[in-house]
Amino acid sequence: MQKAFDCVKMMRDIRAGLSKRYAEHPELLEEDMDKIRRKYGFPEPTRKPKPCLVAEEKTPYAAGKRA
Repeated sequence: MQKAFDCVKMMRDIRAGLSKRYAEHPELLEEDMDKIRRKYGFPEPTRKPKPCLVAEEKTPYAAGKRA
């Protein structure tokens, strides 16, 4: 039995397209968020979000000292 409409596939395609769009042009994300805030009356953020940082050790996990 084949589905007439696959909503999971549609959402995956939408997310993949937006991810690609925002990765190539990060300023578009901020512009789109501003449009959504104005459209729905959300308040402006009080502070800018900090970029996500990944903590990395100087040595690889396996090369570290063992106790």
